[in-house]
Amino acid sequence: MNYKGPSGTNLTEAFTKEVRSYDKSMVGTIAVNTPDSNTCGVMRQLSYNTSITNNRGYIDIDRDINGNTDIFSTAELLNSYTMTHADPPRITMMTAQQKHLVPTRKMNRDLVSSGANKSIANIISDDFCFKSKKKGTIEKIDEKNQIAILSYSDGTKDFIDLSEKLVKNGG
Repeated sequence: MNYKGPSGTNLTEAFTKEVRSYDKSMVGTIAVNTPDSNTCGVMRQLSYNTSITNNRGYIDIDRDINGNTDIFSTAELLNSYTMTHADPPRITMMTAQQKHLVPTRKMNRDLVSSGANKSIANIISDDFCFKSKKKGTIEKIDEKNQIAILSYSDGTKDFIDLSEKLVKNGG
């Protein structure tokens, strides 16, 4: 059942406490936080280490919940101390504002990190973060054609597109 859109239930009265509340079965799949607004309980985020087992969305209901990555969202884990030292409205405001970040040419690393930033490159597609397939080095950066040539230790090569392009994370 979809609660939003033309075929969904768009009545305010349909969004009762029962529908918007956090059910125990969501632990390990849906992150704890929810916006502190009229979308409370409607807009949700997946936990960083979800219990979804395949592309069809099947959930492992027998999985043990082992730690923060099973409970908190990516946005919460990327901001150190927010999970344990901030109040819920502050966390939801921070995660909502984080979606509006603008990339810059130069930026500084975080002084303190939860470690989620090191692993995030391995769970997103090459559209957002190119991952080397083998051990190798960058042979050349061609600024004119906006590509980087990567040489692997076995003699094979790979090319990284450095051009700016609009890519969406859906699908």
